[in-house]
Amino acid sequence: MDRQKLIGWILIAWSVGYLLYFFKGRLLAEGPPIDKKEWIYFWMSWGGMFLGTINVRMAAARARRIPPPS
Repeated sequence: MDRQKLIGWILIAWSVGYLLYFFKGRLLAEGPPIDKKEWIYFWMSWGGMFLGTINVRMAAARARRIPPPS
């Protein structure tokens, strides 16, 4: 697995993990009000998920164009 694809999957995994925590642990559970900082992290997590998806798709497109070294 090349570096671009690996970083893309790491971004996707981290972002989805944080979004699941945010939905389950903060929105659906009782507790203190959600701070502005947490909402910023929420939106940054969405952005990270999209950037990770773009990285994985670009790595796949590059792999189709460039033949592997022999």
